Amino acid sequence: MKSATLLILILLGPFSFAFAQEGYHLFKPGTWEARLGTEYRYSDANYDSGGGQTGLVNGGSFQLINFDFSSRYTLNSSWAAFGRLSMGNAESNGKDAVRSGTALTGAQVGVEWNLGLFEFVDVIPQASFFLPFEKVSRDQDSVMTSEGVDEILLNLHMQTAFEGFRLYGALGYMLRGEGRSHLLPWRVGMEWPFRTFLIGARLMGYESMSDDKDAGSTTGEIDRLATVDRVSAGSFKFYSVNPGVVDSDVYMAFALSPAFHLGFQGGLTLTGSNSASEYHAGASLTYRFTPAPIRTSRPAVNNDDRLSIDPYVDQFREDTRDGVDQDLFRPKPKPRQQPPRRPLPARPPVDREAEEMKKLQQQLDDAEMTIELKVDPKQKKRRGK
Repeated sequence: MKSATLLILILLGPFSFAFAQEGYHLFKPGTWEARLGTEYRYSDANYDSGGGQTGLVNGGSFQLINFDFSSRYTLNSSWAAFGRLSMGNAESNGKDAVRSGTALTGAQVGVEWNLGLFEFVDVIPQASFFLPFEKVSRDQDSVMTSEGVDEILLNLHMQTAFEGFRLYGALGYMLRGEGRSHLLPWRVGMEWPFRTFLIGARLMGYESMSDDKDAGSTTGEIDRLATVDRVSAGSFKFYSVNPGVVDSDVYMAFALSPAFHLGFQGGLTLTGSNSASEYHAGASLTYRFTPAPIRTSRPAVNNDDRLSIDPYVDQFREDTRDGVDQDLFRPKPKPRQQPPRRPLPARPPVDREAEEMKKLQQQLDDAEMTIELKVDPKQKKRRGK
C-alpha cells in the first residue's frame, strides 16, 4: 500500500491539478499552479428528509480533516488540465465508542475548456473523474473518511469581471457508482480583488436527481442507518440515502509574493436533507509559476560569438496576471544622479581704456559728420573755386 501511494504521488504530483479553487479561473498559457490545502469539518446534527435539524444520538459528534494536494496546468488560452490527491482523517464519538482513522481517500483528474463565445462572459465546460482508494461496506467497523465510490462530474462554469468585483457560477451533473443517487451540484459566488489580497463569498450545494438503490427499501435503509450509527456516530456526512445540502463559505487570499498566495475560508451549512449539519474552516497555500527557457551564453566557435536559447534549461517565471499590483514587489528605482555642471569658460579681460578711446573717437566722427551736413552748399561751391 505504501509503495502504491508513493507511485501515485510521483505520477500525480508534477502533472495533475486539483481544481480546489472553485472561484474565478485564470487562463494564462504555460502556467502551473500547485496547491496544498486542508479543511476541518465538525458536525453534531443532521438534516432529515424534510429539512428539519436533529442532534446526533446520545450527543455524539463527527469531525473530519481533509488534506488535498492539487495542481493545474494551463495548456493554452482555452484549455487546462487539473487533478487532486486527497487524504482524510475522521473521528466519530458515538454511543458505544470513539473511532478514528486516516486514509488516502482518492484522486481526481479532469480538464476544462474556455469556449471564448462571448467577450464579457467566460463559458467553461469541465469534466473530471474521481477514483476512490477506499470502499464503504455495511459490515465495516472503521470510521468513514469518504463516500468511497466512483464519481464522474460534468460541469458548466461561467464567470465575468467588472470594475472592482467578479461574479461566477456553475451547474453540473455528478454520476456516482455503487448505486448511489446522482447529484446536481451548483455554486454562485462573488469576489472583490484588491492590491495584495482578495475576499469572496459563495453559496454552494447539491441535490439528488435520482433515487439511491436503497431508497424505498425498508431493509436497505435500516441497514444503512445502522452502519452510519455504528461507525460515524449517526452523522449523515457519508453513506446517506438521497442527500442534499445548501452550504455557505467566505474566503480570503493574500499575496505573499507574485508566486505565493495564502488563503483562508470558513462557513456552515444552511439547510439540507439526509445530510450532515456542519461547520467548516480551512487554509491553503498556492504556488503559481511559468516555466520558460532562459538565454545562455555559449563559448565561441570559429571566433563567432553567439547567444543561443537552450530548450533544456528552464527557469521559473512567476505568473503576475492574478489581479495583484506587481509594483508593490518591485524594488524602488535609485535616484537619478545629475551630471556635474561644467564651469563656463572665463571671458577675456576687457581693456577699458581702449574701449573709452574707441567710444570718444566714435563721438568725434559723429560730430564731424554732423558739421559737414550743416554747411551751406553755396559755400562748398565757393571753396571749390
